Amino acid sequence: LAGHAQETWALHVKSSGARWWGVKIHEPLADWSGFDRLEITIANPNRKSLDLQLRVYDARVSTEAEADSRFATKIHVAPSSWGTSTIPLAALAQPGDAATVDVRDIRSLMLTPSGGSGSTDFYLVRIWLE
Repeated sequence: LAGHAQETWALHVKSSGARWWGVKIHEPLADWSGFDRLEITIANPNRKSLDLQLRVYDARVSTEAEADSRFATKIHVAPSSWGTSTIPLAALAQPGDAATVDVRDIRSLMLTPSGGSGSTDFYLVRIWLE
């Protein structure tokens, strides 16, 4: 994965490919209301495409059924490459949407291999709010 010498550290995530396993981050800064977007840089070291699902949870999640109803989006990274995905925070709080997340009370994020993904390991290079 040449070309990214400035990014020399990353979290290597090896997943079994099971539905819920990947990486879960407990958010230390719960209030995202002062930001516009979430940025995530992922590296795919494999020769197959990587498809991940990003889920964002707020304080209201207390059951698995509620967890399924929270915000989720797909992230695709081509084989042997890097990619930065941008998620507008407005997408997390669509009025009237069942998957609405309270951006003032974020609790965690989860990245998991998405169904049928050829690769199940990846590098979480960077994650930040802007």
